[in-house]
Amino acid sequence: MSKYHNISLVIIDINHLKIINDTLGHDYGDKTIADMGRVLNNVIEKLIDHQVKVFRLGGDEFIIIMCNADTEKHLNLGTTLQNCYRKYKKNHKDTLLSFSYGLAYSEIDQNFNFEALLKIADQKMYQNKIIMKDNNDQHIQLIKQNGGVYEKV
Repeated sequence: MSKYHNISLVIIDINHLKIINDTLGHDYGDKTIADMGRVLNNVIEKLIDHQVKVFRLGGDEFIIIMCNADTEKHLNLGTTLQNCYRKYKKNHKDTLLSFSYGLAYSEIDQNFNFEALLKIADQKMYQNKIIMKDNNDQHIQLIKQNGGVYEKV
């Protein structure tokens, strides 16, 4: 029997990292990845009393894994992520960080399949990217602007 009773996964993908790298340079892209890391650290601090782990999956993808929290914490994990992002953005106006995420939740029983849960979270993240398309177009324009807080370093 597993010591875990339930699990939430959040797949996070930084929006437009390639455009940031190509337009402003890899140093600015690295700063954007570090900004995401800071937001995720804030999420961990908010959920310190729960079993939460954060991993970088690849260049611009991250995952949050939370186990054994009450249902409300699982359901509010996305809101916690968004609130930490808004707070970070408010205090770091020069960041170009924007991201999409997908969340999936499951009870852990004999039928539990981690890969299937991961696939659901990934699909939700891509659905979120489609929903955010209008905002993404505006974000690309901000990246490509010269001047203001989006100056090339």
